[in-house]
Amino acid sequence: MLDGEMICLDENNTPCWEDVCARLNTSKADSIKRLSQTKPCLFMAFDALLVDGRDITRKPLIERIEHLNKVVVPSDHIAVVDNYSDGEQLFQATKKLQLEGIVSKKKGSIYTCNARPQNTWYKIKNYTYDIVEVAGIRKNSFGWLLTQDYGNKYVGVCEFVPPQERVAFSRISKQLIKKEDKNYIYLDPLIRCQIKFQGRTKNGHPRTPSFVKFVFD
Repeated sequence: MLDGEMICLDENNTPCWEDVCARLNTSKADSIKRLSQTKPCLFMAFDALLVDGRDITRKPLIERIEHLNKVVVPSDHIAVVDNYSDGEQLFQATKKLQLEGIVSKKKGSIYTCNARPQNTWYKIKNYTYDIVEVAGIRKNSFGWLLTQDYGNKYVGVCEFVPPQERVAFSRISKQLIKKEDKNYIYLDPLIRCQIKFQGRTKNGHPRTPSFVKFVFD
C-alpha cells in the first residue's frame, strides 16, 4: 500500500491540475478511454505504508522510502517522488518553475493517517500575489467576480474571503451596483484587493485565489 498523488503532465511536462480534474469528473467509458490517451495519468508515490502485508507506518520515514524504492518499478503509470536534503534550494527551484510548493519531513518521522504531524511535516506553498478589482458578487454561492484593467479583463472568482471582509465589502458594494442578472450582481470595479494563489489555469486565470487585503491608493 502506497501513499502518493495522481498527476497529469502538460505539453511542458508540468503538472496540470485542470487535466486531473477532467479525468476525475469523467464517468462515461468512451470518454475515459479517450482521455487515458490524450491526458494520461501518472501516480507519484512518496510513501510506503504496507509491504508484503506488513504495516511499516511506525518505521522512520527514511526506512519507508528505502522500501518504496525497492517495490516501485518506474513506468509510464507510476514513479517515485524524488527526495532532496536542501529544502531551501528545492523551494527556490519550485518558485522558478512556478510549481505549487514543497513538503518538508523529518527523516525519522512515522506515518500518521489522515493527519499532518505538527513540527514534523511542513507544507510550504509557493504563493503568487496580484492586485485585482471586485467587479461583481455571485448570487447562488458566495464569490467575488474578479477583473483587471477596470473591468475589461476577467480573471476569475474568489471564494475564499474572511467573514469580516465580506461584511465590510457588502456595505460598500450597494453603492457600486451597475446591473444584475440571475447569477451575478455587477459592480463598478472601484474596489481593489490583493489576492494570493497557486499557479494559473491554462487560460491564465489565478487558480483558487484567496483574499489577502484591500488595496487603497
